[in-house]
Amino acid sequence: MKKIAKYISVINIVLMVICAFSCIVGISLSYSGLKEKKIQQSDLTLSFSNTTKGGGNTQENGQGGETIYNNYSDNLYYEYNSTLSGYEVMGCYSDNSTTINIPQYYNDEEVKGIGDFAFCHYCELTSITIPDGVISVGGSAFSYCSGLTSITIPDSVTSIGSQAFYNCSELTSVIIGNGVTSIGYMAFYYCSGLTSITFKGTKAQWQAISKGKDWKYNVPTSCVVHCTDGDLSI
Repeated sequence: MKKIAKYISVINIVLMVICAFSCIVGISLSYSGLKEKKIQQSDLTLSFSNTTKGGGNTQENGQGGETIYNNYSDNLYYEYNSTLSGYEVMGCYSDNSTTINIPQYYNDEEVKGIGDFAFCHYCELTSITIPDGVISVGGSAFSYCSGLTSITIPDSVTSIGSQAFYNCSELTSVIIGNGVTSIGYMAFYYCSGLTSITFKGTKAQWQAISKGKDWKYNVPTSCVVHCTDGDLSI
């Protein structure tokens, strides 16, 4: 019996050693797995950062070392719009600029839009050049630009957003290209100084444009729309 008890004791010791060894191996494998997972997550994060659209200046934001892309050039900054398949101008770093020339290209791609609120409340702005290729003028893009007296919207533009020129009280003349198919609600709301709109299409084309509610609210009734084949009252 003593001999059997001795054998059982030895077996128990062996089993305890095997158990301890298994635990150590399990912990080691678990740590390796976590380490590998952490590396994979780091690689994914790095890959995502490196594929961010845009080639503007970069800077570290000081919080975890994330890379932020600041797409700006010549005092203007941009965002890529996948719907437009190009860049939108989102504003100007100096809100007291008097003259702004939007380039046709940024980062080797066409500038396709002017973003919502891009130049809202730029009271000192008196002149802006919009290049061919822009297809959208965003909502409130030039609202409250009280110094703006005239603007030319190129033929490439198809839509003028809601409240785009809201309360541009000193705006006296607008040239609108023949590509425009929609003018949003309150687009020229309270443009009380507007005397003429020159539309580079026919009267029929002008009348076919979809116009939102109150798009011309408080525009003088004397304002004339000059079309290629004659004039219309607003």
